[in-house]
Amino acid sequence: MTRTCRPYSQTLREKTNQQGTFGEPTLLIRPAPSLWKSSTLKPFATLAETETPDGKRLSLHERDGVFFIYLNGQQLMSSRATSSETRLAELACAKIDRGAADRVLIGGLGLGFTLRRALQLVGDQAKVEINELISAILDWNREHLKSVNGDLLDDPRVKIRLRDVAVTIQNSEPEFYAAMMLDVDNGPVAMVSKSNRQLYTVDGLLKIARALTTGGRAVFWSASKDDFFLKRLKKVGFKTNVVPSRAYPEAKKETHVLYQAEKTSRTGIK
Repeated sequence: MTRTCRPYSQTLREKTNQQGTFGEPTLLIRPAPSLWKSSTLKPFATLAETETPDGKRLSLHERDGVFFIYLNGQQLMSSRATSSETRLAELACAKIDRGAADRVLIGGLGLGFTLRRALQLVGDQAKVEINELISAILDWNREHLKSVNGDLLDDPRVKIRLRDVAVTIQNSEPEFYAAMMLDVDNGPVAMVSKSNRQLYTVDGLLKIARALTTGGRAVFWSASKDDFFLKRLKKVGFKTNVVPSRAYPEAKKETHVLYQAEKTSRTGIK
């Protein structure tokens, strides 16, 4: 099945929520990156599709060697707009000792660009654990996206769990992970699955703090600024840093936000 892609799309990863984390998001239409200068667009091929736990349609598409994941017909991510996913790994792994056997956790595989950068930054003895909620995402990476980042799933340092990353964090031993990269859903605003909201609550953040080593970092990807989420991070006692990020290197605006949360000796203590 093919269809023609509009030159401008309503991109979920660039929508903002003006009502706070648990309000209904206000959807703002913004122009997607202009990735093709030619006025003639090649067919937009649908490679695979599945349903999310909430019954929404998730689909994988390709055009001219560029891959896209769509949610209910709206672009969620693409293999050309990956700067913020790469930056997510750089912030989280900035304090990793390449000679240490550190454990790092990635919540959400997507198209694998956070995984790629994390593997470049950690050492040979490190363990990189991926938690992905939707089995089709793993299948697509292995079958359709081998040339993108799918082959990285076979790296001996990588461990894959088909589960909600919140469950892994809840069941984790204390001080287990040196870094966490959490690109779950659309950030604090749940678009793919409502169950993802729990990760961004005070209770969820306390569990993240418990699972992190002291000095370790959890970095959260968000489609937009969320002051309510930042307040919750500070309430839990994280040392925070808000890092605006571009979707792709040539972008004029920093439309995405990365929330860096570093655990101190006081984090999680009330």
